Amino acid sequence: MLDKGYIDNIMARALYRLLEDGSVLGEIPSVTGVWANEASLERCQRVLRKVLEEWLYLKQQHFEDVPFQLEGIMLP
Repeated sequence: MLDKGYIDNIMARALYRLLEDGSVLGEIPSVTGVWANEASLERCQRVLRKVLEEWLYLKQQHFEDVPFQLEGIMLP
């Protein structure tokens, strides 16, 4: 299982933007398909983290390759 520090490092590279409807879109550019759209920044950050954790978990469970490096962060 990936440690909290690894997840924190990836989350530190997340990008957020306020959409016209007032919601917040968060994404991690180097991790395709990992994004969240929520009513507040705090909620968006929580959901984005959960989506990232689930993405990594599914990759591991299905023995799929997780990129050796994400945004310059080495896998543990």
